[in-house]
Amino acid sequence: MKKFLFLCAAVAVIAIFNLKCRSSRNDRDPYLGVAVNKAHQKDPPIATQIIITTLPEKNESGTVLFEAALPKEKVGSNMLAILLGDSNKIVLHDDGLNGDKLAGDGMYSTILNVSSDSLGALLRERLITGNKRLSELKNVYRFKGRMEFPENRDNLMRIFNEDNFKKSPADLMKAGIGWLGPGILDLLLPVSASFKQRCLLVTDPAVVTDASRTYNPCTNTGTPGGAWTFGKLMTEMANSTLTGITPSDFVLHWMNTWKTNQTVNGDVIPSKANIQTKAIDTWHTLSGGPSAPLDVNKAPFKLLAIVNRFDLRESGSYGGGTAGEGRFVFCLIDQNCQPVLPNFLVIFEYGVNKTSCPQIQHYAEQWAGLESMTPGSAAYNSALQAITDQFTLAGTNPGKPNQNSLDQLRTNELALVPPAPIMFWELREFHIDPVTHQLFNVTTKREPQGQYNGFGTVNFPDISAFGGFVNDNEQVIIADNMDLGDNLTVSGNPKPFLAGHTEIRGPGFHWDGMQTSGPGRIHNDTARMHISLNTCSGCHAGETGNTRFFNIGFSSGAVLLSPFLTGRVQTDGSPTVYTSDPFLVSDPADRPSAAHPIQWPFNDLERRGRDLKDFLSTGCTIRLPPIRLERKEFFIPPEGPIELIKQLSFKPVTMTD
Repeated sequence: MKKFLFLCAAVAVIAIFNLKCRSSRNDRDPYLGVAVNKAHQKDPPIATQIIITTLPEKNESGTVLFEAALPKEKVGSNMLAILLGDSNKIVLHDDGLNGDKLAGDGMYSTILNVSSDSLGALLRERLITGNKRLSELKNVYRFKGRMEFPENRDNLMRIFNEDNFKKSPADLMKAGIGWLGPGILDLLLPVSASFKQRCLLVTDPAVVTDASRTYNPCTNTGTPGGAWTFGKLMTEMANSTLTGITPSDFVLHWMNTWKTNQTVNGDVIPSKANIQTKAIDTWHTLSGGPSAPLDVNKAPFKLLAIVNRFDLRESGSYGGGTAGEGRFVFCLIDQNCQPVLPNFLVIFEYGVNKTSCPQIQHYAEQWAGLESMTPGSAAYNSALQAITDQFTLAGTNPGKPNQNSLDQLRTNELALVPPAPIMFWELREFHIDPVTHQLFNVTTKREPQGQYNGFGTVNFPDISAFGGFVNDNEQVIIADNMDLGDNLTVSGNPKPFLAGHTEIRGPGFHWDGMQTSGPGRIHNDTARMHISLNTCSGCHAGETGNTRFFNIGFSSGAVLLSPFLTGRVQTDGSPTVYTSDPFLVSDPADRPSAAHPIQWPFNDLERRGRDLKDFLSTGCTIRLPPIRLERKEFFIPPEGPIELIKQLSFKPVTMTD
């Protein structure tokens, strides 16, 4: 009996101890059970309005009321958990609690314990900076997705005016800050030409022909297997130690895919046998002759550009995140090491395997730090290689095939010209097969098969099904949230939808479904543009006013960039000109009419630059106190609410060009 009583007492003590531990944890975080929704990494709810107000009375939870208007259907709950940094959880309420004024109205709220004066001072500083910047700018533009629209200057002056920044920080906060909508704080961020050239898209000859990192097989100058050579990237991708496949066999297997028809999702990709004479024979010649073993270091490709696609990251506020992509662009060369014209371009597109906020922050800082260095200098090129090694080397992503960070390999070419009269640029996409460890053809993302736009034998049910698909999903398409499935229902039956390759059949090429009336006509002009812009073919042709069919290419001895990237048309042989103004493209489908087509504005490097600078304007070092505070000396730093605004305004990019 005594043993039984002793055992009961011991169990009771343990139970009380566990209860206290749970209670203690809940005191630290009463919303421990409210999890972040990882689905929001790629498609987060976006705030349409944000208001910050100083609370008039003392509140045990904090000093400032933070309110954000969010789409309830996207949030999917009356509470939204969001992370600042890696593990600092904020829970926004639409349930009438923690500062929420009206449950169910879509205004998600929380009370933050932040120094109101410090936050007011930070916002006042930004008002002053914005006012000065406005006085220097002739035009101001706001990005909506990939397009750059003019901002009403009078509206901005009502925000960035002297009456506002002459107020004390306390008075500024008492008035309630209701102007911090999405994108306001990054509208006036300056993105210089040097930032674009050094930190976003690097084409400087002193970099892309760096003798210690590139190699010219004709002159035998440079470094065979240098860090930025085509052969080195393929060697790291083959990862012979893991796969047993030699780099030369890896590259040759990939090139040989052009020699036979390939079928992807029911789409037959016609063979182009002249890959042998245009590329493989050239490779043999550079390696020493027709019977010489193929030397991967002498594969016939020249480096054109190294590209930072940090803008392709996912949201880091919902339990993960990425650092976007890093890219290399090469062009096919002939036996004299001159670029083949028209171009055959190969684009290596690597996912940057960074998942924690400090890792992503450091990676972004490395890119931004290049602006202060001179391209081609030992310091610049070394710093750039320190960045690229993080995604090019074998082992940089153990969870992917061959433990390589490649997302996809893409080609864009007119060099392997098909027989006349149909001549078109073709884009293909490749992944690494986890079983064979070789590159293989996959569907080209967001590109429907040609028959849905009237290619070949015109099949009106297909065209009507495509138009109906756009009409049924127009709001999702306009929001750039539309992923195309492998199949589309046509006349009641599933039919292959995504294409195995992309064909661009003329400079004004676009997707319209060809129907001028009836159920197949796309009703919404903006939806028509977005579905087309998000295809490879539309983006590389009519939708962006691109007459060359590439965004990065080579002609007349120089690298050429499209006006979609720079905002200006670059003529052959001339230096690239960068601007903050948009490049205007008349709607290629003549919507709403041929006499008055919509003008669509693009300047993608400007957008990417603002995105990187805005990300770096607050850091990942924010440390938040418990939700309920008794010790008032603990405060969220004033950058905390600003970072929260940014995260609730961030929309990942889906279009990958």
